[in-house]
Amino acid sequence: MLEEIFTFHHKDDAMDFANELKHGGVKPRIESGCTCYTDHQLMIPISTIRTSKLFENVDDEYSIERLDEILNSLKVDIERYFGEAKVGDLVEDPADRKQLISATLEYIKQTENSDSSSDELEKSEEELLKEEEWKEAAMYMNTIRILNESGMLKQEPGGWRVLEEIDHEKICIPVPMEVLDSIESDILDTMTKKIGAEAYAIPEWRVIAPPSFYTSEVIEDIEDILEMYDIDEDLLEEIISSIRTKELIIESIFRIIKEKGVVSEDEIISGLTRQPVEINSKEGMKIIAQTYYNPIVIEGIIQDLKKIRYLKGKPDKIRLT
Repeated sequence: MLEEIFTFHHKDDAMDFANELKHGGVKPRIESGCTCYTDHQLMIPISTIRTSKLFENVDDEYSIERLDEILNSLKVDIERYFGEAKVGDLVEDPADRKQLISATLEYIKQTENSDSSSDELEKSEEELLKEEEWKEAAMYMNTIRILNESGMLKQEPGGWRVLEEIDHEKICIPVPMEVLDSIESDILDTMTKKIGAEAYAIPEWRVIAPPSFYTSEVIEDIEDILEMYDIDEDLLEEIISSIRTKELIIESIFRIIKEKGVVSEDEIISGLTRQPVEINSKEGMKIIAQTYYNPIVIEGIIQDLKKIRYLKGKPDKIRLT
């Protein structure tokens, strides 16, 4: 229960964070893995959206004005990448496809984690050029994705075969399924359904800290350390909240045992379940928290504290070491 997993999308960050833990007396291990997921959308021709006014008063993202912006942007990109290509022509990729996909994923990650308030001047010229390369690759991959899903292109080794004349009004826009749930229209029932899917497999590196993490010096500074890395703000808040809650459970277990000397697991569980606990926040505020700890979690934490020799004894006679 006290083993903590910290996930990073860059190997260098994982290695650096592991070293931070080592300096604090923790011996972590690093494992590689991936996050895989698929987004499904219904592909709807722009002309259908225009004439049927499907999204009127539903979602500003699919308003006629927004669609015009998307279409105008696509026209520029299509002209850049396909120019005067005719039906039957093979248009070669501007770079190796693996490199294009990798750069696109980097752009997606950078966009998801970017802070609009960050100062671009802090980035080096090399970083800015790299980000521009990622953006260019993403624009190209987005253009061919839409044209391919619209039935106008076919993927072939090294490039894309033009199957039919690229008609901007026939271009299909991917609409997330959840948006369609709010639409009532017979058109959706009668039109030929074409589903688009975007499947992602993104590498990640997991730094796994053993239970001794909770008795180390680094625990006090963990929030400041994690803030040095490119971690989503909401995710960081969840991580810190989980760590601080486990700290609270550990402190409460120690307090109960100190008060009684020797206690049973059942007494500890009873003493921690649905009990108001006073928490001192980092900002100096006192918070009264109502606890809803699952007994399985408490039992697991007790076992981990035994493994690192902070507790000892059988389930009916637990004491501090």
